[in-house]
This record gives sequence, structure tokens and C-alpha cells, in this order.
Amino acid sequence: MNVEIYQADGKTLIGTGTLGPNGSVTVSAGSYSGVVIVKLVNSGGAADYLDEATGAGKDLSAQLWSMGVISGDNSTLVLNINVLTTLAYTKAQEAMGGTPDSPATLNATQVADTSAAISNLLGVDDILNTTVVATNGGSYDATDGLSAGEKYGLLLAAFSGAEANAGASTQTILDTVTAGITLGSSSSLSDGVQSLLIKGAAAATDTSSGLSLIIDTHAPVFSSSSTASVDENIGAGQVVWTAVATDPSPFTYSLSTTGDSALFSINAATGAVTLSGNPDFESKASYSFTVVATDAAGNASSQAVTLAVNNLDEVAPVITSGTTATAIDENSGAGQVIYTATATDTADISGGVTFSLKAGSDTGLTIDPVTGAVTLSGNPDFERQASYSFTVVATDAAGNHSSQAVTLGINNLDEVAPVITSGTIARRLTRTAARARSFTPPRPPTPQTSAAG
Repeated sequence: MNVEIYQADGKTLIGTGTLGPNGSVTVSAGSYSGVVIVKLVNSGGAADYLDEATGAGKDLSAQLWSMGVISGDNSTLVLNINVLTTLAYTKAQEAMGGTPDSPATLNATQVADTSAAISNLLGVDDILNTTVVATNGGSYDATDGLSAGEKYGLLLAAFSGAEANAGASTQTILDTVTAGITLGSSSSLSDGVQSLLIKGAAAATDTSSGLSLIIDTHAPVFSSSSTASVDENIGAGQVVWTAVATDPSPFTYSLSTTGDSALFSINAATGAVTLSGNPDFESKASYSFTVVATDAAGNASSQAVTLAVNNLDEVAPVITSGTTATAIDENSGAGQVIYTATATDTADISGGVTFSLKAGSDTGLTIDPVTGAVTLSGNPDFERQASYSFTVVATDAAGNHSSQAVTLGINNLDEVAPVITSGTIARRLTRTAARARSFTPPRPPTPQTSAAG
């Protein structure tokens, strides 16, 4: 493929050249010195290179550029021309308000600074002059560490892999990556672009760890909540919280050594945090731990988490009413309240108490679940049932319950009138005639006369 060489304005043609098999071009500008712009001229639809991702020949589907500075005096300059040099040229034009197709004039400082910024951002020594080692070439070997040329080749393969993954053209991927690059005092590559290239490298070379080490400069980002809660007494060894984080590169989770971390364990892959013991509000109402997410490039971020233990009602109500109901008279009437259950539930948190009668209690009794009033349905009758027994159950909102057996006595009353045992007919009396008798009254005494003396 041929190249065209322009002066700093990007419009004045200096000459032409031929792209070498390693993707570089030798520029000769005669007596001209200063910035040179190199444009790859792609003519026809024939295959231009061997795609690292697919292994098939592929026609170049983008306009590629490069730039450099030549000293003049018939000197020559060897420049790479590929997607990375195109990124640098595009960003240099962007900084000047131009575009590759409508260029602004560049100076040597802009060329050097922009090329260095892209090189540093992508982890390549020098995008303009480093000799590329293609991943599908015989000399590429990532097992012994990546050389500068192998890093370069891996990045170019990542672009091919990104195209294959997205089914997109080289120009589309270039535009996406360009938009994700920010140059300045703190240059950055967006997470989306990092992910795009890392996945592209995986598609092209069956590994993404090497590219992660090169371009991943961002720590994982947590999206999980910093607070959680569990009920007490759920049992030991329960998952109580799960970390959620994102990163372009593979990453793992761990626990820091701060806070209560020693009481927990974490699944390095899923982020599931397990509490070793059984939570108990009364012994420990909350826990704190810190989760760390570390990506393949060594970037790490952390999230502090507070785990609250919910206090549950563990204590049953205490029944305070007596075990013996006040005895009632027989025949005192049906439907009367014969006992009222009372209970307290203040030993723990309380959600209220309800009352019931335990199965097996004597029939004919009902209880009001709110007031605890026990009602005898029928009319008590000592002769039929001299006493009643029942068991009151007090249950709180948590299901804790206590019970109490109660006895009700029935007073026996005198319900029977006296029985008259005498007969119904009196004995008849017989009347007898009196016999006549004579009666002589006594003679009165003779008066005595005294002689006068």
C-alpha cells in the first residue's frame, strides 16, 4: 500500500512512499524540515493484512494516519502507521480544532506531546517508532513477559478482536476509542474502551490478562450497598452481604484486616460475604468490615460495610393471672365471663400478646384473643359438672408462647324443697258419754266466839 507525505498543514504534499510489511514507512522529505503528516492510501477492496482475530485476510476499512518531525537535509524518518498512530494524529488535530480530513497546522511540540500521551496511556514505549511484533507472527511469545514490541502487537490485535466481537469496521472502533480518550494533565481511557479492547485481545489471542496489565488504569467500581442487616439467630455460616463491582479487567474480592473482618469470609469470585458465627443482638448488635476489589492490573478499591443485627422477640409472655378461677354458683346463667387471663411481654421487644385456649380444655369455654376473657357458654350445673379445667395460652407477635392451667369450681346450691313426710289424713277422734256422779260440797267451818275478859 502507498502513503502520501504532507507538510505540517496536512495539505501540502511532499512526496509518496510505500508501506513496509511491518506496518512502517520510511519518509524522505528532501530539504524540508519540521512536522510531516503521513496518510495511508487504501485503494481497492483486496485484502490488505492478515486479521489477528480471524486469521483471514482483511481489507483495511479505515483511513490511517501518522505524524512525526523530520530534521531536513535529505534525512529520512521511519514511522509506524496504524490505528494507534491514527489515534494520536486525530487527538492532535482535535486539540487544534481540526480533523484529519480538515486539518489544522501542527507544530513539533504538539506532535511530540500527543504521541507521548497516547503511548503512555496505552502502555507502549513509543507508538511512532517502536518495532511492532505481531501476535500472529512467529516471534510473539507472551509467556516470557511482553516486550515493548509485543505490547504494541497485542494492542493492535485487540483492535482486530474488537472489530470481530462487534462485527464493526476498523473506522467504527477507531471512532469509539477516540471518543473514550481524554488527554490532559490527567489522561484517561474510559472503562468502556478498556473493556472493549480487553475483550478484543481475548478474542484475538485467547488471553486478556496481558492487555489488562497494559491499559487498565482504573480500579474496580463498587455498586453494592454499604449497609446490610440480618435477623439474629439465623444460624452460623450464613451469607449476609454480597459485593458488586465492575471493572474492564478480571478482578477478585478480598477482606481487609480492619474492623470485624476476622469474623467473616468472602468468596473471591462472587463477593459473597459469610458470617462465621450465629448473630445474636444481645451479644453484638452490629458488625463492620471492608471489602477490597483488585483487578488484574493491581488496581484496587475498597468499600466499608456495616452489618446490623435485628433484635427479635425471643422471650415468651409471662401469664400473671391466677391458676384458679373464682368459683361460681350453679345455675348462675349462661354466657358469663368466668376468668380473665392477663400477661406481660416486657422482657424483650414486644409486638403484642394474643390469648387462646389449648386443645384439651373442657368444652363449653371460649376466650377473647385480645382481652383474655374466658366465657362459659352454658349454664353451670353442679350435678352435671362440678368443675371445669382449661389451659390459657399467651402468644406474642414472634410466636413465643406460654401457658397456664386453670381450674373453675362450681358451687353446689340447695335446689330441692323440703319433703313433707307426714301423711295426708289425720287420725279420727271417738266421743264417749260421761258417767253421772253425786257431789257433796264440804261444810264451811263453824265460827269461834271469844269470851270477854
